[in-house]
Amino acid sequence: QRAVSLYSGEAFNTKSRHPIKKIKQLGIVVNHRLAKIYEDTKVLYENDGRDMEEVYAYHATNKENIPSIIETNLDPHRPPKHGRRYGFGCYFSENPNFSFKYGQDCMFIFKLILVDGMYTKVQPDQAGFCQILVL
Repeated sequence: QRAVSLYSGEAFNTKSRHPIKKIKQLGIVVNHRLAKIYEDTKVLYENDGRDMEEVYAYHATNKENIPSIIETNLDPHRPPKHGRRYGFGCYFSENPNFSFKYGQDCMFIFKLILVDGMYTKVQPDQAGFCQILVL
């Protein structure tokens, strides 16, 4: 499979307070059990007529968290490393620069289902990308 940029916002084309980190290694991981849960959930929401949107969003983390995230996904009940300014949940950004500003050395790209009333969007940029997305 070929890797492609999922973000084409201005942050890639201009100087930023938080420069893009160089990619040292890229891997594609699919947890088939979680992928099936995702697809089943998507069908459930579609059948219920729920307003939903699929987006790709970034989540920065430390190397030691990679195995547990791959195996079991993110845990919104885990004690936060950077606080819960916008409430409980898992924090993502549609802008990789924003996620990297927290200083972690690894990045996941998640495909998310956004269902009305089940997420919070904070600080959209001029291109409409959300800087903070809480699920």
